[in-house]
Amino acid sequence: MSVLALLVSAAGWAPVAAAVVATEVAILNNFLWNDRWTFRDRCAGTGWPQRLLRYNGITLGGLAISVGVLAALLHFFRMHYLVANLVAIGAGVLWNYSVNSWLTWVGDRGPQPHAALATAVDPAG
Repeated sequence: MSVLALLVSAAGWAPVAAAVVATEVAILNNFLWNDRWTFRDRCAGTGWPQRLLRYNGITLGGLAISVGVLAALLHFFRMHYLVANLVAIGAGVLWNYSVNSWLTWVGDRGPQPHAALATAVDPAG
């Protein structure tokens, strides 16, 4: 949000263009924290550069979702760009977390569905 606000208010960028750059900054930041903290126990199977490329590739789907939602909210509902961005971030979160927890930090066990997703899919779970 701060990168978006800085690019729009201080640098004069259009909100949608600024959102693309701000989202990529957030993607890199989130990867570093997730790799170090959230999924550190599942990092043994793949190298750091491979996880980063996989994470960034997957989150491009989340970027497309969030920027699409942002553009729609700005165009159709004339929302303030920061409020619209909060809604847009929420739209991409489920995709990013679910797919990355399954495919990026696979560790030695292979792809693992998130526990909540496994329970929802597996009636015995």
